[in-house]
Amino acid sequence: MKWSRSEPAKRKTMTRPVGKTYYGLLGVSPSASQMELDAAYSSMQAILSEIIDIKAREARQRQLEEAYQLLSNTTRRAIYDASLQAGQAQTVVVGQASAKAARQSPRRNKQPAMIGLAVAGVLLIGGYAGWHWQAARVAEKAKLELARQQAAEAVEQARIEQEQADAIDAEEQARARELEEIAVIREQGEARIQSEMDEQRRAREQEEAAWAKQYTKEYEAAMKAEASRAGTKP
Repeated sequence: MKWSRSEPAKRKTMTRPVGKTYYGLLGVSPSASQMELDAAYSSMQAILSEIIDIKAREARQRQLEEAYQLLSNTTRRAIYDASLQAGQAQTVVVGQASAKAARQSPRRNKQPAMIGLAVAGVLLIGGYAGWHWQAARVAEKAKLELARQQAAEAVEQARIEQEQADAIDAEEQARARELEEIAVIREQGEARIQSEMDEQRRAREQEEAAWAKQYTKEYEAAMKAEASRAGTKP
């Protein structure tokens, strides 16, 4: 019985994109800004005007337009960059393409399209999750700010009411002191008036008593004098 050694499994290798990438077609780096893309697109438009072959110029124009539109779209550019890093980005063959390349291009573009859709889905889900989290955070912050504002307004209202109550209490206390002072002044005035009246009454009584005593004394003296003249004893 012969033993046969199984053939080693073929190692999968990453296929390098054939042709120019959209960045290479516009002559910019993958980190180019939108301003750089605009400048490169305008520069390439000027170069296209020098191509004599109308069909070649139109084909190149379509390629430049496709590259510029894709790279100017943030989402599509992110998907393209992900495919480019995986070595499966869509490329452009400048000039006449061979029939073999034309036949292989549909099969080659299927996998990048699926990768692009997957990346787009991840980006959309991540974007929605981020937006939802951000919206929830903003809403929670707004609720906290509203609660803080309401608490501050409640504290301010309580302070105003307390100040008004303190002012009313102070006014009532001042009024009570004023009434007490008026009552004391009235009592003192009444006491003084009563004292003066008593003094006047005592003076009048003393005066009347002195007058009565003087009258009695004078009357007795007159009676004695009258009795002496009449020769009789009183």
